[in-house]
Amino acid sequence: SPTHLPIYGDGKNLIPTIHVRDLAMYVNLIFEKKPETRYIYATDFTKKPTQRKLVLTISRGLGTGKFENVDKELAK
Repeated sequence: SPTHLPIYGDGKNLIPTIHVRDLAMYVNLIFEKKPETRYIYATDFTKKPTQRKLVLTISRGLGTGKFENVDKELAK
């Protein structure tokens, strides 16, 4: 397992998230009752976590707590 988790670029990009229970609830609702409209939009205006915050939280909870910044160009 890696000793450092990568953070691509400066890590300030915002990452939209959804709790797995919320996702399962909405998928179930769609299967139970087909929506009348063809498209469903979900909008979240709350502050989203950054890539850096997510990676650090995962690394501290499941790994060594260490990270390394990786140049965005190397991620391709």
